[in-house]
Amino acid sequence: MLNKAYQIVFFSTLITGTLLACSASTWYTRWLGLEINLISLIPLLIIKLTPLSTETAIKYFIVQAIASLILIFTRLIERTILLSRLDMRSVIIIFIALRIKIGIAPFHFWFPQVIKISNWAQCTIILTWQKIAPFVLVSSIFNKTILIIVVLTSTLVGRVGGLNQLTIKNILTYSSIIHSAWILSICCVSLSAWFIYFSVYSIISVRLIYIIYKTAISHLFEINSIKTNKTDKITLILTIISLGGLPPFLGFIIKLIAAQIILNNLGIFITLVLIRGSLVSLYYYVRVIYTMLVLNSQKTILQSKTSPQISVLISTVVIVGNIATPTLISLV
Repeated sequence: MLNKAYQIVFFSTLITGTLLACSASTWYTRWLGLEINLISLIPLLIIKLTPLSTETAIKYFIVQAIASLILIFTRLIERTILLSRLDMRSVIIIFIALRIKIGIAPFHFWFPQVIKISNWAQCTIILTWQKIAPFVLVSSIFNKTILIIVVLTSTLVGRVGGLNQLTIKNILTYSSIIHSAWILSICCVSLSAWFIYFSVYSIISVRLIYIIYKTAISHLFEINSIKTNKTDKITLILTIISLGGLPPFLGFIIKLIAAQIILNNLGIFITLVLIRGSLVSLYYYVRVIYTMLVLNSQKTILQSKTSPQISVLISTVVIVGNIATPTLISLV
């Protein structure tokens, strides 16, 4: 991706803007860092002047610019006119602006559209690095009531929105919304724990995106046609179930630690909501593994020389399992 001099320059200013927003002590400086970060990303989204890259840049710029405008306008009003009466309201409005920047429900309307038409390198930046500054800023205006609402909406949208998705990017998008609820909850409690969780999540996501990019797949039905060695397939499977949070992998360990911290500081209600959302997220990835392990074989059990009764029994179990498992998980 960074094969030209100007791209390296803009990527450097992208990192600088994030660091400035995270380390600033005033909202004006934080806003300046967010704007530097935004302006630096737009040229990276338009690597080639194609309709898709232009659409990606325009959609991302409009949404982020509106969120930045809401943030700075709220601070200006609070400082100059209604300082005493707009204190709590300004916190809510700024929280909404940062949620728009992150792409957390119910302000996620732009997130799946931008990810869908972006290439994998751009998706990696949007799913990982671009979330750092808004999450850090959210931790400075923590409010438990608002947090509960955000967690409820994010887990609900992530659970419902990702159930019928067939493209890999959409699955990663709605899974990211559920992970964002975890990250938001833990960053409001402990920035050090948030840094560990977000770092592990980013490493796993980058590794998974790299393997998907290497195998050149975009839909679930293409997974059974992957032509690669067994090592890459095993790595892909382990990465997927680790991101889903299946024990005893790394993704499960960080969620277990995060659940303990959230339980001790925010209560059992938020913890249970997050765990239920993660079960549905795990279903997304189990479906991908199912497609790889079962449909990839040219000689399935049903194609072997078995009696008609056994074939009917196996078909019935498979059909009932495919229908009942998603239903039971969505009701958890």
